Amino acid sequence: MIGEYAHWDLWPAYGCVILVWIVTSPFRDVILAYILQVWLFIGMNRSKCYECAALYRGVLRDSEQR
Repeated sequence: MIGEYAHWDLWPAYGCVILVWIVTSPFRDVILAYILQVWLFIGMNRSKCYECAALYRGVLRDSEQR
């Protein structure tokens, strides 16, 4: 049954893929944690970006403030 899905001559390749997956797990964890922190930082500062953009649009609309 296994021979239908995984050919015996490819077992060394499967083993290498599994080994690489296990060895790179800490690096992937660090990268994913960094991406999560960047996402949270952007989420926390999103309201400030909207306020800044609204103020900028207000300055562009009002000729006295230019």
